[in-house]
Amino acid sequence: MLSFAALSQTNKKQKTVFKNGNYYYLFEEYENAIESYLGVLTNDTGNANLNYKIGLCYLSLPDKNDNLQSIKYLEKATKAVSKKYNESSPNERNTPIDTWYYLANAYRLDMKFDDAYNCYQSYLNIVPEKQKQVIEYVKREQVDCKNAKDITLYRKVVDKKQLGINIESAENIQSCPIISNDGSALVFCMGQNNIFPPDFNLGDNNDHYEIDDIYYSLNIDGKWSKPENIMTSLLTKELTLPVSISNDGTSLYLVRDDNDNGNLYESKRVSGKWQPMKKLNRKINTKHWETHASLCNNGQTLYFTSDKPGGLGGLDVYKSTRTANGDWGKAENLGSTINTRFDEETPFFDDKHNALYFSSQGHYSMGGFDIFCSLQTDSGFTEPLNIGFPINSVGNDLVYISKIDTVLAYASLNSYDLHDSTGNNNDLYAMQNPTKLNIPEYTAKGTLTANNNNIAQNILSKLIIVDSLSQERVLPVEYTLNNNVYSYVISSGEHRIIYKLPGFKNHTEIFMLPKIYGNNELNVNVKLEPSEELLVSNQTTKDSINNIVQNNVVNNTSTEKYIVSNMFFDFDKYQTKQFALNIDSIAKYLKENSETKIKLTGYADALGDKNYNLILSKNRAIFVKDKLVLLGANSNQIEIDYKGIANPIASNDSKESRKYNRRVEISIISDNNAKLLVEPINVPESLK
Repeated sequence: MLSFAALSQTNKKQKTVFKNGNYYYLFEEYENAIESYLGVLTNDTGNANLNYKIGLCYLSLPDKNDNLQSIKYLEKATKAVSKKYNESSPNERNTPIDTWYYLANAYRLDMKFDDAYNCYQSYLNIVPEKQKQVIEYVKREQVDCKNAKDITLYRKVVDKKQLGINIESAENIQSCPIISNDGSALVFCMGQNNIFPPDFNLGDNNDHYEIDDIYYSLNIDGKWSKPENIMTSLLTKELTLPVSISNDGTSLYLVRDDNDNGNLYESKRVSGKWQPMKKLNRKINTKHWETHASLCNNGQTLYFTSDKPGGLGGLDVYKSTRTANGDWGKAENLGSTINTRFDEETPFFDDKHNALYFSSQGHYSMGGFDIFCSLQTDSGFTEPLNIGFPINSVGNDLVYISKIDTVLAYASLNSYDLHDSTGNNNDLYAMQNPTKLNIPEYTAKGTLTANNNNIAQNILSKLIIVDSLSQERVLPVEYTLNNNVYSYVISSGEHRIIYKLPGFKNHTEIFMLPKIYGNNELNVNVKLEPSEELLVSNQTTKDSINNIVQNNVVNNTSTEKYIVSNMFFDFDKYQTKQFALNIDSIAKYLKENSETKIKLTGYADALGDKNYNLILSKNRAIFVKDKLVLLGANSNQIEIDYKGIANPIASNDSKESRKYNRRVEISIISDNNAKLLVEPINVPESLK
């Protein structure tokens, strides 16, 4: 056993090592801090505070694999969360309430979105109510978790390519790569410092960052020339980043930190040499931060970002057009369709498709900055669409985008992904062919089987697929009959798809598809069940295909069941045309079965005034009843009720989930024939 003196000496040594760890952490020397803390943890494994500090250090390192190491420590740290946590005390063994927040961040990086959401909720349960901004921010993080869970289900195909620049030292890091749209010129930063690390923020004090030099290379006969250091030519010694280059590679735009005031500059290449960079005029630069500029192919329009007063919040995207004298004119804010109360960054305009690409912390985001695309039309910009996973991640996805021939090229400007120390071809680009642009479509494809067997080709060719939430629209279907593969195309949003095939029970799939840029794949393998009549006589049903399509009911000739659906409404609306055929089917059944009685219950989502929503839910139920009576149903067959915001079946935290709460539910009071069935509402787990 240790003597009291020896034990005391050991405790003093541990406290010293612990203080050293705190010192390293304070000065962001996280690897040294981890080493110190682990030295103490070895003899005190039950210390939750040590686990918290180690986890926080791992989470602060730039490499994602290191970040994920934080989880096992932060999980232990949550066992002793206390509101009385004393950060400065070396004797503290509990952990702060922020532990839940940091563990949520770590889970999200590991794409464990449900766990992340729950940890954010644990944090919200104990954070003081007066911290309203914090609460609002964390609730948005929860929404981002739900978004990420949906978006990551539909993975984009990405080709990663190395440009093949000959770098003399593999130890040098390349960052901020920009390439001209004609593919002839490349500008990038290179050095030991990584001028744009993942945690870099132009708006912060960046005096402690060292400067990496800016290099230029030409593509000659398909090969890149040896990179040329152009810092002397640009005449800059301050922190300067290249942000874009003109279509022909002769005009370079840069942002420079001018004493905590970011300004945009331009340098022209004349007779093979870059000229000293010149500050853009006061229509562009202000006393506030301007952080990025991108020139259209025609050289007449400049898109840039600024946090100057008068915007919608944070950094906004602006555009300026050249005047008759060739200088830049008055800047125009792109408005609320593009800009949010959060930050927008790195705009790029694709002239050929009139498409604006930009990074944003707002819109339908997975978290941090995501990349979005919006089309410019005669009536303005369209709703920005998230361009999808894995181009977007749960981190900050800031990119430089170029258009090389018909290929959209993008490179992350604040990620270590650009650096591959295994060879000299260090500059990594990712390519995507922008085919569908801002049309969020899904190609649903899969196999159709019955009892694990293929369906006869002459029957399969009669398959009809109906979108019952789009006024019974029949979807064009493509078949590969030899292996029972089918496919059809649907838009983003909510769909109730009914598969109708003679001799089989109707099969229903409900989709809530996120608005993601371009075409996405949706795998749906369907197993059909033979109808009762087919089981008895081994023959197909006698209903014609036309009758099946024309009626909204799922009508099986042997059982004659009428399956109808509950109805949903747009925000703040009590009328709908989407369910016209559904209402018609209910009215038809009530007319033919005078003893049948139903109840209609109206609901609303939780946005807005509670009493207003109660009246709105009443009007929704009345609307459906009036339609049924107008179509021939007896008023005495229909009862109505209304609940307002009560009994939500989905979360009220997001636009997508609130759709399920704006509804009229149908319940059957009496039906002697027992033929009328109401299809239950299937709410995706991610929206509950």
